[in-house]
Amino acid sequence: MFRPRLGTQLFFIGVVCSLVSLFLSNAIGYLRARDELVDAALRDVRHVAALEAARAGAFVQERVQLVASMAADNYRLLALSSSLQAGADDTARRALDAHLAAKAEGIGELDALVAVGIDGRVVGATGMTAIEGSGPCATWRGERAALIEIAPGRDAAVLWVGAPIRDGEGARIGALCGRHRFDLQRRLQEALQVESLEHGALEVVDDAGALLARAGEEGVAGHGGPPPRAPWAGRLERGSAPPLLAAFSPLPGLKWGLWVSLPMDRALAGLERLKWQAFTLTGVMAVGLMLLIGWASRAFGRRMRRLSETASRLASGHLGERVPESGPREVAELAQAFNHMSAALRDAHAGLEERIEQRTLALRRSQGLTELLLESMERWVIVVAPDMRIVKANAAARHLFGDDLVGRSSPQVLFGRDEPPEACPVRATFETGRPQMVEISLKIGGEQEVVDLETWPLPGPDGAVDAVAQIGHVVTSRLEAQAQMVHNEKMAAFGLLAAGVAHEIGNPLAAIKSRLRTKRDDADHTRETFEIVEHEVDRMGRLLRELIDFARRRRDRVTVLSVNQSVQDVARLLGHDPRARRVSIETHLAAGLPGVTGREDDLVQVLFNLGVNALDAMDGGALAFETAAGDDGAVIVRVRDTGRGIPEDVRARVFEPFFTTKAPGRGTGLGLFVSRSIVERLGGELRLERSGPEGTTFEILFRETRS
Repeated sequence: MFRPRLGTQLFFIGVVCSLVSLFLSNAIGYLRARDELVDAALRDVRHVAALEAARAGAFVQERVQLVASMAADNYRLLALSSSLQAGADDTARRALDAHLAAKAEGIGELDALVAVGIDGRVVGATGMTAIEGSGPCATWRGERAALIEIAPGRDAAVLWVGAPIRDGEGARIGALCGRHRFDLQRRLQEALQVESLEHGALEVVDDAGALLARAGEEGVAGHGGPPPRAPWAGRLERGSAPPLLAAFSPLPGLKWGLWVSLPMDRALAGLERLKWQAFTLTGVMAVGLMLLIGWASRAFGRRMRRLSETASRLASGHLGERVPESGPREVAELAQAFNHMSAALRDAHAGLEERIEQRTLALRRSQGLTELLLESMERWVIVVAPDMRIVKANAAARHLFGDDLVGRSSPQVLFGRDEPPEACPVRATFETGRPQMVEISLKIGGEQEVVDLETWPLPGPDGAVDAVAQIGHVVTSRLEAQAQMVHNEKMAAFGLLAAGVAHEIGNPLAAIKSRLRTKRDDADHTRETFEIVEHEVDRMGRLLRELIDFARRRRDRVTVLSVNQSVQDVARLLGHDPRARRVSIETHLAAGLPGVTGREDDLVQVLFNLGVNALDAMDGGALAFETAAGDDGAVIVRVRDTGRGIPEDVRARVFEPFFTTKAPGRGTGLGLFVSRSIVERLGGELRLERSGPEGTTFEILFRETRS
């Protein structure tokens, strides 16, 4: 494969970098200057458009004020008010004509003045108006001075301005109108010279876009439709012709507008000349840089080739090779450092091989011992990287979570989610650098298990936590055994209590019943009383026999259970609980339900736990046990209460071990966890159907039944 020499590479790198930098700097400077010039030219045309529009508006306003002052402050017109009202005679008219001529004398661009009566009849005129008529003044009825009409002419536009004439009481008796010349062409030409727009154009257009007057070169008028209604400035494209920098401004008080335009190539003419001068200078500088870089790279490359050849000999085993320490200071220092390195390598090479072999052997022994210990541990060990990926796992971990454990996400494996939960011990160890020891609930192999989990930081070379070792041990069986022992003790105590109560109360009841029978025939009323007492004693005896039968019944054998019978037994048992004094315990049992295979003790314990939890949540109300037939021969048991309900934010955790909403000392948090485990062993499912302010409903579904 072809590899260019270092000198050649340095030459091309220097040339490319210098030329690119020169080109980019010039190009960026040119583009920025171009943008600045375009913006400046656009500001200029916008300024000229606004200024000339303001001047035109000022001219119109000045003419309106001029005519208004003539009409308002003219005593001669007031003196002739009676003539205007009654119809002026020839003498009064000549006097008025002379007065108007005196007023119009010396006022530039004022062609004529005309006075009309209230009926529109001309009563006095001067100048061209005396010949051509009063124009629009005869029909104007305005109450204040204003521009009446503007019309384009051959050489200049014609403006008619009117003002009302009033008598001493303020009543309108006529109008005074002035006919003014608005020399658009001359004004535009003067503005073009003053604003130094040598190659620009000023154009006046009407509201349809038709050209009325132009100064300078051809501009915007005639290339588009109606002009905009508001001031505008921007760039206009003209096909193959250079674009225009143009601005438009409406003329105040008129229906016309003013376009100011300048070809963009004219605005950028100076910049184009500067561009070619800059490119020429750049080319000269580039040639000089290429020559300088070529000389420097050749000298540097020659010394570097010498150093490279010596390094190759050093790598092939010729330890102690040296290079001349000459050339520029940096190159000489590099050669000196290379010579020191060569000598050090020669001195260290003798003992290096032996030390490497010894350390490699020790490392292999240590790694082998570590692997043996990890693989032989009963607890699982998982090593997690900072990105929460598993990088190592022992045999116990692979057995629980699968052989493809390495490389998977730790939160996905343990918690079934992409992100670790807030209380994740691995994340806490990464953040704090301290070990964590927790007992949590995890789903392993499809079962919810309680796990003792320890996490230990594994620091890296810089002391930061580089990985975390996670050691876990499943303790679900131990906790379930403890919970079962507690329950068995409670059931045994209940059996002894029931048997003791039956034994202590049964004998006195039998004696009472015997004595009552001997006294039954003494008198009629006595007989009735004894019959009632005997009936109640029989009822008490039946109750005690039921308690004895419940305590003595063999419930630890696997058999086909009657769900309805177990529900009735638990309902009667809960009726003796002191918490049930203000609670109505109801049973709604469906007939003809199939049986469930299992131990009766297990089913009674689940129903008893659900009933006790319901009594804890109620202070009066109703507790109902309901059985029903489900789809495909399934059996459904629902336990409903009217208690305060389970808070919404903890409903998802009610089946976790050690989680309880009861006050401290009133619950262990294992009841629902153990109950669900028992139902699952019976081939069923326990779930929270609903909970709210109206109460809570738990549902047990048995799918494996027998007819």
